Amino acid sequence: MGEGESAVDEKDARREFVEQVERDLQAAARSAARYRRQNRQMAIGGVVSGGIAAALTGGVAAGGPNLADAVGGWRLVCALAAVAAASAAILAGIQERLRTPDHVAAADTCVGQLTALRFSLRTGEADLEAHRSEYREVLRSYSRYLGEG
Repeated sequence: MGEGESAVDEKDARREFVEQVERDLQAAARSAARYRRQNRQMAIGGVVSGGIAAALTGGVAAGGPNLADAVGGWRLVCALAAVAAASAAILAGIQERLRTPDHVAAADTCVGQLTALRFSLRTGEADLEAHRSEYREVLRSYSRYLGEG
C-alpha cells in the first residue's frame, strides 16, 4: 500500500469517527433535552401546587368563616390545601430522588465535550488517536446519556 492510499484511509477513518461523534452528540442532546423538560415539569408542578396551597389557606384566613362556608366549608378547604401541599412535597422529593438537576448538568457537560471534540476533529490536524482517547473518556464518563433517545 502506498503513501497515497494511507492518506485516504486516514481521511476515511477521520470521517467515520466524526460521524460517530455526531451520532453520539445528537443522542446526548436528546437526553439533555429530556432531563431539562423533566426537571422543568417537576419544578413548575411543585411551585404551582405550593401556590395553590398558600392561596387556599391564605384566602380562607383573610376571608374568614363566610368565605370558607361559601367554598364548601373549612374542612374541604383544608383538605384541598393539604393535597396541594403534599403534591408539592412529593414532586420535590421525586426530583431529589431522581437527581434530575444532576442529570441535566451531566448531560449538558457531555454535549459540550462532544461538541468540542467534533469541532477539533473538523478543524484540526491533531492526531486521530488523541481524539479517540478523548472520545473514550467521554464514553466512560457519560455513556448513560448516549444510549437514550
